[in-house]
Amino acid sequence: MKKLLVAAVVVVLLIGGAVAAVPLAERHAAAQIKLEIERDGKTTVGAVDVGLFDRRILLIDLRSRQFGEITVGRWQATGVAWPLGELIRGHTPISGLQIRVITFG
Repeated sequence: MKKLLVAAVVVVLLIGGAVAAVPLAERHAAAQIKLEIERDGKTTVGAVDVGLFDRRILLIDLRSRQFGEITVGRWQATGVAWPLGELIRGHTPISGLQIRVITFG
């Protein structure tokens, strides 16, 4: 009986730890996306928000000087597929996305 109780406690702790790690993974993914967007030196983004459970990426204040001046106030992609292996490597590929909201301004 004690072994079963210990095993149950360990499982609960593992699940709790995994759930607690999600915000850290979201912040890491957002930082990686921001870094990739700004890598060319001509594009900037004010903020990036990633929702792993929501399967979404939100870009706020996206500005590009590549072909003149383009500003996107808010861009959200939903239905994003997150391959776990790629996310662990720090890659955040965007496949299967659907654009939900685009606001210029």
